[in-house]
Order: sequence, then structure tokens, then C-alpha cells
Amino acid sequence: LVSALAAMAEQPKLISRLFLTKSRNGQGFVKMKVCYMGRWKTIVVDDLVPCAPLWAPLFSRNIGHEPWVSLLEKMLAKHYGSYKALEDRGCKQFLYDLTACPVDRFYFEEPDVAKSLSSGQFFHLLRSYLKMKFLISAETRGKGEDAVHRGLGYSLVEVVETKGHRLMRFRDPWLVNDWSGGEWVEGSANWTDELKEEVNPVFSEDFFWLSFEEFTHHFIATCVAKVWPWQQASMKGKFVTSLDYKSPSSIFCSRYHYQIQVTTHSKVIIGIHQEDENLPFVKETRPYIDIGLALLTYSDGQYRLIAHTDAKIDREVFLDMELEPGEYLIVPFSVGLLLKPECFEHQPKLSDLSVNNPIFRSILRNVFEKADISSKGLILYPELQQIMQLIGLKVSQEEFELIYDKFGKRRLPSGPEGFSFEG
Repeated sequence: LVSALAAMAEQPKLISRLFLTKSRNGQGFVKMKVCYMGRWKTIVVDDLVPCAPLWAPLFSRNIGHEPWVSLLEKMLAKHYGSYKALEDRGCKQFLYDLTACPVDRFYFEEPDVAKSLSSGQFFHLLRSYLKMKFLISAETRGKGEDAVHRGLGYSLVEVVETKGHRLMRFRDPWLVNDWSGGEWVEGSANWTDELKEEVNPVFSEDFFWLSFEEFTHHFIATCVAKVWPWQQASMKGKFVTSLDYKSPSSIFCSRYHYQIQVTTHSKVIIGIHQEDENLPFVKETRPYIDIGLALLTYSDGQYRLIAHTDAKIDREVFLDMELEPGEYLIVPFSVGLLLKPECFEHQPKLSDLSVNNPIFRSILRNVFEKADISSKGLILYPELQQIMQLIGLKVSQEEFELIYDKFGKRRLPSGPEGFSFEG
């Protein structure tokens, strides 16, 4: 989490837009937002954080007296059920949760990434990302006496290529950097007067410099959050099991396909999301399935496959494309291998169907999430009717109004959700 927040702190507006409460209030509550399954969710917490007796906060905190790090951590702990649950998450997930922008993670041991590193192409890719103001966090291997600490993330803030040198400047949010044996530390003979004048290197307790060769040797992965003022639209999807008309066997497929019309040359990122396994009792009752995306173009009366992702067992999968004007079809898919009955043999049995049962609450929340076809964050009358029909009950319009008068959220957001630095 600290690695993600440190990367976001390079653009302070990304932090401020998460706080819907902009100033302290007499009630002691703070309203914030987190991205959940592709759309923003509002969470309210009080402004008290766990502290050791006569000391500082027990968990994350920033230098100085500003509480935003502790408050964001508390908000995420409430979202995922506990502070302990945050330990199972990585920088990639936190960057997406807090920016709602696509995040790529490059593992240096993957063949394509390793080839890009050895050729130097990866250096130029990182430089282009920084020019677009994307957020970059790198994770260390943590090997060797002079290496930065294992498993920690450092924000890449500057990339310079000059006089045959490829140099990279990192921010150290941990203030535990022991890179005393690096080739480009302050005072190194490599920093000639001519090079200093051209690069104007910044040295301080929370910054350090590396060569690209040092970077590839001591780091293991890099996360890139593609922060951009995207125009975003989300739609509800559903995978179903249906009979194959050509054979007696059943198939597992997406109930919906999505058609888009592109009018000008556009950069498009398509994502598919499923419920986070780290939420309370989700993994025990609704574990991840493999998910993927295929993109087809339509012309001359035929659909042609132009791009696809692999089917991955992950929370979200993205397909990054540049599209020419035309008509396209987005097809979510899943191989469905994790839907075999033996995978569910050890799921907990429910005998306590009360709101005091946390597993039942988790399942009930999922039922209403799936029923929210309009993705507006509330259940409309036709959607509630469908839920009641599944259990053999009916609800009238008058009963629906009574329910909403007591419990409902009335305001409907309008139009596609757009990303902006202001909120």
C-alpha cells in the first residue's frame, strides 16, 4: 500500500480526489471512495486510527502531521474487512483500487519482458510512460548486502539518457534505503561536473539514482498505472451455463456481448472484472474463475477476431488497443475449468440465514450486486422483481416504494462515468 500511495503522491490531485470530505467536521467522519469492480464506491470512516500507547499509529503513516495515509489505509481496511487483509494485496491491486485506471505489472522473468530488458527497449518504454505522467512503482529483488530492502516498492520519478548513460531516479517512501554501494550515489566519481550540469541530479534522504543496468539486476517487477483523463463506461456482465444446440453437453459462456462504434482513431482499454477474493468470505463461497476478452471487427457482413487476452485467474484483465473507426464486438469469455463440482465440495454450508451470519451477508451482498443490472449502485423495481421471482415471491410497486422510502438510495447518476483529476 505504501508503494502505491508513494507513486500517487507524485500527483497530489490523485490523492485529494479520493477524499469526498474536504475538511474536518464536528462529527469526526470522513467520506472517501475506492474503485470496486470497475466503478467508484463510497466508504465512510471515523477519523480515529489505531495507535500504540503514548506513541504513533500502529500501521502506515506519513512523515509529518498530515493524516491522509492513515485514513486511506483505514478506508481500505474497512472495505476488505480488516487491516490484516491488506497484507495479501500487492501494489498493482492498490493502484487500481485508488486510481480506477488500468494497471500493468511487468515481471522481469517473463520471456517477453526479459527480452525487452536485455535490448534496452524497456528503458525507452518507461521513459515514454513518465512523459505521459503514468505512475510507476518498481519492486526489488532484495539480494546482496548493498541492495534495497526485499519486497519493497520504489517510485520511479525520472529517467535520463545522456552521454552514453541511462540513469533512473527513485523515491524511497520507506526511508530505509541502504544503496551505499551503488555506482551513482552522491559523491560518486561517475558524477562528473559536466554530467551534473546537464542532469542536475537531486540527492536527498528519500531519493536515489541507479543506472539501468543496476535497475535490471536488483529489481524483479514494475507496476505501471495508466493514469489518464479517460472517459469510462461500465456495464454489468454475467457468465451462464447453457446447452450447446449441436451436442447434448453444456457450455459456459458470457450471457452478453457488447457492440461499440468507434468514430475516430482512439486509444481504448477494455477491462473485465470479477469480485475480489480478498473481500470477506468471497473466496470461500465465490472463488475466482478464469476470465478473458476477445475483440472482433465487423465488416462485409462478417466478424473477424483482431485481438484477445489469455484466460487468466485474476481479479481483472485488460485489453489495450488502438482502434480505427468502425464497428467492434467485445466478447467476454471463460474456459470454466474452475466450475467443476469438486471445486465446491468444501464450501461452507449455511444453516444460519440471519444478518448476524457474515457468510450470509456476503452472499446477500453478491445477490444484490448481480441484480443491479444498470450498475447504478441501487436496485430498480424490475430488478427487484427478478430477485423475488427466483424465490417464488412477488413484490408490488407500492411495496417497492415502501422499501425504498425506508432503506433506498433515490438519486440516479446520469451519463457515463468520466475520469478527471478533480473527481
